[in-house]
Amino acid sequence: ARVLRRAPSGWRNNPSQPQQIRFRGYHGELVVDYQFQRAGLFVKINGEELPGVRLASAAPEQVRLEVAGVEHAYDVHRHGETYFVDSSLGTSTLVEIPRFPLPEEAVAAGSLAAPLPGVVIEVKAKPGDVVAAGDALLAIDSMKVHHWIAAPRAGCVAEVRVEQGQHVTAGAVLIVIDELTE
Repeated sequence: ARVLRRAPSGWRNNPSQPQQIRFRGYHGELVVDYQFQRAGLFVKINGEELPGVRLASAAPEQVRLEVAGVEHAYDVHRHGETYFVDSSLGTSTLVEIPRFPLPEEAVAAGSLAAPLPGVVIEVKAKPGDVVAAGDALLAIDSMKVHHWIAAPRAGCVAEVRVEQGQHVTAGAVLIVIDELTE
């Protein structure tokens, strides 16, 4: 039996928090919160509620919204994480910001990140040490198995961000290595 045959996507029987999607555009970051409610569509852009918004229709290539009694058609073309939006109001290019970015993306060059969660059991490096590629710098115990973290390249230890006995999560920066300058 089709009980909620005409229920729009995202509609919930019980109240929940709005869905959120973030974009990077010409004017900076754009945060869009939306939720289908019994009273209609709830939309907030960068924290500012847009009252009187009604979804007229939605398809993968076009969205029609009614705002303050005026209907607007938005042609949407997606290429990867980039959205190209065209309407009578103008053209916008928006790049979707990942909801859960991978830890490696936020790590600065020269950083050694924890490959798995665990406890630091030994730290051999200290700031100022010159290391060669492959030198063992520290060890992490994860589920009673010791994992040695080695220098991926030659350089000078700029920072040691952990100490023996410290719990670390996967992706946490452990040590930062600067390139050697001659």
